[in-house]
Amino acid sequence: KEFIENNIELIEDRAWDQIYDNARFTLDSESTGGFTLAMLDIGEDPLKTLDYIPEYYLSDAKIDSFTIPNHILELCEGCFSYSSLKEIVIPDSVTTIGMYAFYECPQLKRVTIPSSVQNIEGNSFYLFDGVIVCKEGSAAEIYAINCNIDVEYY
Repeated sequence: KEFIENNIELIEDRAWDQIYDNARFTLDSESTGGFTLAMLDIGEDPLKTLDYIPEYYLSDAKIDSFTIPNHILELCEGCFSYSSLKEIVIPDSVTTIGMYAFYECPQLKRVTIPSSVQNIEGNSFYLFDGVIVCKEGSAAEIYAINCNIDVEYY
């Protein structure tokens, strides 16, 4: 309640990047995911004006799937951590996957990563027990092999 009251003007002006910058200091990772789901439930998409998925965007969210918009360049730290995602396809626009982006997502079994992704930070897929679908010779393949993650090629 206090967070919303303190940021009501930004919310009304749809200044999502500033809201999320403020949220990083105000909300813990579990609350951030809940806040995001609440915004999506009322028909407001915070990603419309951002070119990244904010830290802990859907952390601990009870969702089976999520479509990453084609304008997103980066998946920030912990953005899907602890979520109930089962499968995700990362679009060609993404170049970076941040630390712990898919940390401890036990239901996540398949992640498709395009060749556009050149930077996968350490522990992005910590405790991941699925398959990474990628092109042979890509940064995703190298990451998967180095982390003993199963690879499937497209």
